[in-house]
Amino acid sequence: MRKTKLAISLYIVFVTALVSVSGLLLLHHNEAAALAAIPVSAVQSQPSTLVANQDGRLEMFIVGSDGLVHHTWQSSPNIWPANPLWATLGAPAGQNFDNMYNSMTVIKNQSNELELFAATASGSLWTISQVAPNGVWGIWVSLGGQGFQQAPLVFTDAEGRLEIFAVNSGSVLYSYQQTGSLAWSSWTSLSNVPFTAASLTGSVNADGRLEIAAISTTGTMWHIYQVSPTTLAWSPWSSLGTPVNADFIGRTAAMALQSDNRLAILAVDTNGFLEILQQGNGAGGWLSWTPLGSVNNGNASTTYRIATTFVSGTGEGVNAFVISSNDEIASVRESNGVWTTVTNNLGFTENGNYNGDLVHAAMNLNGTLDMFVYDNTAGAYMEIHQKDTTLPGGDWENAFLSLGYPS
Repeated sequence: MRKTKLAISLYIVFVTALVSVSGLLLLHHNEAAALAAIPVSAVQSQPSTLVANQDGRLEMFIVGSDGLVHHTWQSSPNIWPANPLWATLGAPAGQNFDNMYNSMTVIKNQSNELELFAATASGSLWTISQVAPNGVWGIWVSLGGQGFQQAPLVFTDAEGRLEIFAVNSGSVLYSYQQTGSLAWSSWTSLSNVPFTAASLTGSVNADGRLEIAAISTTGTMWHIYQVSPTTLAWSPWSSLGTPVNADFIGRTAAMALQSDNRLAILAVDTNGFLEILQQGNGAGGWLSWTPLGSVNNGNASTTYRIATTFVSGTGEGVNAFVISSNDEIASVRESNGVWTTVTNNLGFTENGNYNGDLVHAAMNLNGTLDMFVYDNTAGAYMEIHQKDTTLPGGDWENAFLSLGYPS
C-alpha cells in the first residue's frame, strides 16, 4: 500500500493534524492504589507506537489500510527478524480506525503489560492490553468520549496510576479519572483554552508532578501542571510565549525530562528552526526560547514530526529525531542539560520517500536506539539500528531495513 505524501501541512511531534482546530484536552486518570511510582525516565512524554515489552523486545503497532490495528515485534531483545511477522489486534466490534499514523498510543502499564489506547473513526476512545507481560492480548474495552481526533497522551503519575490526556473537537480541556482498579470515571473539563488538535505534549517533573503543554490556535505555547504529585488540583493555564520573530501556528511540540531533571519543550517554528525551551534551575520557572538550528532548510510549508527517547547511562539523555516532508531526518541530543545543534542527515543512506507524519524511536535492551519511518515508495515500514552510542550522536547502520507491511 502507498500513501500520498502531504505536501503542505504543518506539524511536528507524535500527534498531528491536517487543520488547526480548537480542541479540548482531556485527562483520564487510572486509579491503582498502593502501586509504586514508575521511574520518571520511563514515562511516556508523547504518543508512540514503538514500545519495549517487559522482556526487552521492542514491538511496533500501526493502523493498516483495512482500518485495523496490526503489530510486529523483535524475535529477541535488540534483534528484528529477517521476515517480520505481522499480526492483527483488529478493532472493536462495529468500529474501525481511519488514521494510519496518529490515532493510537501504546504504553507499559502498572502490571508491566503493554496497553494500547486508540481513537476510532467515530471519535470514541478504546483500550486493549496484554493479559500478562510479554503475553497474548485481551479484548477491546470502551473508554467512552466523543470527537477524539488524535492519539491520547498517557502517563503514570506519582501514585502509580495511569492518566490519559486527549483532544476532542470542542474548545474545553477535560480530565478523566479512574475511580477503581478497572473502572474509569466520566470525562471532566480542565479548561476552555482553544488549542490545535495536534499540539498536545507533556511529561512528568522530577518531583512527580505531571505537566502538559499545547499550542493555541494563535501559535503560542501554553502549559498547565499538577499543584502537587498526589493531588488532582491543577494550576491555571499560563503562556510560555513564542520565539523571537516566529510562532508555532499549525505546529506540534515535544516535551521531555532531561538528564539533569529539568523539563524541555521542542518545537519547529514557522521559520523552520528547531526551538527549545528549558525549565530554569530549581524554582526558576522557564528560560527563553533558543534556536538549535534550521531543520533541513525548512519553512512554514514543510511538514515536521518529532520523536524523543531517553537513553539511560552516564552522560546520556534525551535524543530527538525530526522528520520533514522533504524526506530528510535531523537530530539533536541532550546530555546533562546541554543540547547539540541540529544535525541534518544522520550519516546513513536516505533514498526513501518518507512520510513526514511518522517517526518513532525507542531504546533497545542493550542501550542502542531503533528508529522507524514509513516509506511511501516501498509501501513499507522501515527500521534503522544504532550500532554504537559512544560516538557523538551514535553510529548508525548504513541503510534502513524493511519490516514490510501487514497484508
